[in-house]
Amino acid sequence: MFESFQAGRYKVSKKLGEGGKGVVFKAEDTRLGRTVAVKVIKGEGLDQESFARFEQEAKATAGLSHPHIVAIYDIGQEGQSHYLILEFVDGPNLSGLISSQPGGRCDTATTLKIGSQVCQALEYAHSHGILHRDIKPENIVITTEGLPKLMDFGLARALRCPKLTQRGVIVGTPAYLPPEQALGKRSDARSDLYSLGCVLYEMVTGRPPFPGDDPVKIIFSHINDLPMMPRRLAPEIPEALEQVILKLLSKDPEKRYQSAGELLQSLKSVAEAVEARPAAMEMPTEGKAAEAVPTPEPRWAQPLVDREQEIRILRARLDAALRGEGSLVFITGEAGIGKTRLSYELRSYARLRGAQCLMGRGYEREGAVPYQPWSDIIKEYFRWAPPLLLFKAVGAFAPELVKLAPEVGEKLGTIPPSVPAPSAQQQVRLYEAVTQFFINISKESPLVLLLDDLQWFDDASMELLHHMARAITAEHLLVVGAYRDLELEDQRSLSHTVAQINRERLFHALPLKRLAFSEVLQMVRQTFGEKVPGELPDLVYSKTEGNPFFVEEVLRSLVEEGAVYPVEKGWGVKDLSDVHVPRGIKEVVQKRLGRLDEECSQVLSAAAVIGREFSFPVLREVTGLDEDRLIDVIDKCLQARQVVDRHVPGEEVYAFTDTQLRDVLYEAISPVRRRRQHLKVAEALEKVYARKLEDYLEALAYHFLEGNDLPKAVDYSQKAGDKAARLFAWDQSRRYYETALKLMEK
Repeated sequence: MFESFQAGRYKVSKKLGEGGKGVVFKAEDTRLGRTVAVKVIKGEGLDQESFARFEQEAKATAGLSHPHIVAIYDIGQEGQSHYLILEFVDGPNLSGLISSQPGGRCDTATTLKIGSQVCQALEYAHSHGILHRDIKPENIVITTEGLPKLMDFGLARALRCPKLTQRGVIVGTPAYLPPEQALGKRSDARSDLYSLGCVLYEMVTGRPPFPGDDPVKIIFSHINDLPMMPRRLAPEIPEALEQVILKLLSKDPEKRYQSAGELLQSLKSVAEAVEARPAAMEMPTEGKAAEAVPTPEPRWAQPLVDREQEIRILRARLDAALRGEGSLVFITGEAGIGKTRLSYELRSYARLRGAQCLMGRGYEREGAVPYQPWSDIIKEYFRWAPPLLLFKAVGAFAPELVKLAPEVGEKLGTIPPSVPAPSAQQQVRLYEAVTQFFINISKESPLVLLLDDLQWFDDASMELLHHMARAITAEHLLVVGAYRDLELEDQRSLSHTVAQINRERLFHALPLKRLAFSEVLQMVRQTFGEKVPGELPDLVYSKTEGNPFFVEEVLRSLVEEGAVYPVEKGWGVKDLSDVHVPRGIKEVVQKRLGRLDEECSQVLSAAAVIGREFSFPVLREVTGLDEDRLIDVIDKCLQARQVVDRHVPGEEVYAFTDTQLRDVLYEAISPVRRRRQHLKVAEALEKVYARKLEDYLEALAYHFLEGNDLPKAVDYSQKAGDKAARLFAWDQSRRYYETALKLMEK
């Protein structure tokens, strides 16, 4: 307990409270005769870098003068403790105000008033280049006049909160964490607005958007899940206010309000509408419930169901990697069982524990480039990593890595030639180069490699994975690969490598099973709410047999077909004897495609011939549509969840949302038309990528072969074989040469 500060100038009268970052005291400024608050920063003292950052943030914030911002008067040091002298506010924080209200939540008028005033403070601070970075009810204090004041501006950044301060230590309050901040991306003014959206959500509902005790699950929800509609928890709030809050909680910053000023105008509009129509504030009566409280949309983005044991195992493997006990884990199961989703759960936990995450995946298409999953990861790292880390990661292996990723040469400059050696030695050195690249990254901070769809990895990529598994057992590196076990026998390279790794006991198996009826019931309730017709879960479970992806797709189909429909207080179901439930995932996909207009269907069919991924320029060449028209079609497909944007720097690349969608489209094309489409794709690739055909030799060989242009198929097959040989991908090289020879015979 401190008695005074600055040699007695500030005399402490009592302790006001204690939070995650500091202890606050009430004190008297004996020189100026005023009451102040003293916030002592927790810890044994800041190191030089942290203190400089702390001092810089305090100076910047001290320049802010606004009626809704707690003023900073001074900073100082008492022994090993650093402190702030703040304006004293005699009142509770917003958290206390919320809990003191009837029902534990604020009414609309209070929410709009406090929200608007906090928004004014943010608008002022952002205009001066200051971000808050830690908006939460505890950092909003309420004066005796009922006015809110924001405190702790910039302190989160100064103390590296709510990020990690040490390996393995979770700091900060995850309930209000913007998705981009959780992912370690750059924060901006829109990040503060997301946190304010969480605060407004809590004010009107009495709970944060994603409640719970597990910080990992909460942060994963911020990144991936949709919150429950506020009016489901608080039916009395205006729909316009609900829409404002949901816009603030958009995962993509581009879809939020772009400034505090823009948000302030929306809050004012809602307030004006409420004042003009006070009846809308009343609790709905039984007679007008349907009009006042419409049933919310189904909640499709959901928390993970029934994977607690698997999550514990993955967390344990990650914790072991943090201790320097690296390993390889295989997540296995049928399509749609949740392998990718489980990997994303691990990614959230890893980032909380201070680990980096890099992701790669295989693609189901002919003409796969040797080592493409690995080169994709290396290229992605080179796009954002600072130069010093790049030099450390590459080490002495630049000549080898540049074979997989030309970006290595572009970033690092002149690359010395490889040392001459027999091919077998060069192959081993290439494997060692990639392995050591990721080990070097993990020496800076622990690393998790997430590899999806291993069943579509090429032979050389799987051999490299085997080499890596042997080398990481004493490293801060965890490799997690996911594959469909039912396809193991059909994929020779995968089955062979898995068998070899298994014989050497180099991996941990994590098989995923289908959901039981109770878990399917939970999914249905998470989608539609607790009150669902009893026969609906029985119907869904009997048709899907507990495959999570199929469960979600069936529920979507039932809603889109009108078999499940909104009623006055929830959802109704038509006579089940008249309801047709799709018999498989492909039938669901066919129904979804059937709701598209003809132009969208034609464009998607052309894209299906290109492959699981397709670039905008190639698709434009194949379809012949002008740019604006094709953009409109792609936008429709994005909105209909048929495709997703891959966000590849420097190129517009899209991908089908799932493999089944692409398969259904491709299989629906007649053989004759399919050949002509393949030929169009091949010619489009030649035209669009004329200056870098080396990167597309495999795709060109495949599409010219399928398009029945045998001379060009021979040419590109031979070139693809040469390329694979240069990369020591012997199996692929042999297959390309054999294809060229067979075509030459014809």
